Amino acid sequence: MDPVHSSSVTIYHEKQHLLMCGVHAVNNLLQYEHGPHFSPSDFDQLCRTLQEDQLVETGPDSGGWLFNSYRTPLVGRYDVSVLIKALASRGLQLDFWSGSDPSTLDLTGVVGLLLNEKQSLLMGLGSMRHWIALRPIGGKWYNLDSKLPAPSEFATSDAVVEFLRDQRQRDTLIMTARRTPT
Repeated sequence: MDPVHSSSVTIYHEKQHLLMCGVHAVNNLLQYEHGPHFSPSDFDQLCRTLQEDQLVETGPDSGGWLFNSYRTPLVGRYDVSVLIKALASRGLQLDFWSGSDPSTLDLTGVVGLLLNEKQSLLMGLGSMRHWIALRPIGGKWYNLDSKLPAPSEFATSDAVVEFLRDQRQRDTLIMTARRTPT
């Protein structure tokens, strides 16, 4: 990943690889501010930790040791629990936003947003979800979707609201990332 230079700011932007959008979205959200970036191996370790915690709660006879429900083997597709745990390790709290009108979303103190977008598969044969990071950098908001060739700057804050409004109409989940209160 080469940093992208936009005006006077440097923007970190990972591009899509396999189904690792959860890793890419977290790293794109973090930029360089919150410690080293995560690798897929780091996320896999978080999955194992979550699974071990679950087995302690449910017991070894629950069958949870056969399959890790926090990811799809070899390709990624990480569960939101993994992203929450990853961000928590960097001092960030991820909260679901359940409102219907994005103009009411309070962005005060928000480091960024993570979106979990529903996408149709080829020829409408089902759907899957894709993680996207949005965040302000240098006073401007950017779409850091790993499927984009480069970060996309929003012209205005109203453009961010319109983008989120469109996403909500397509069953996208919106989460805010804030620094964990001390």
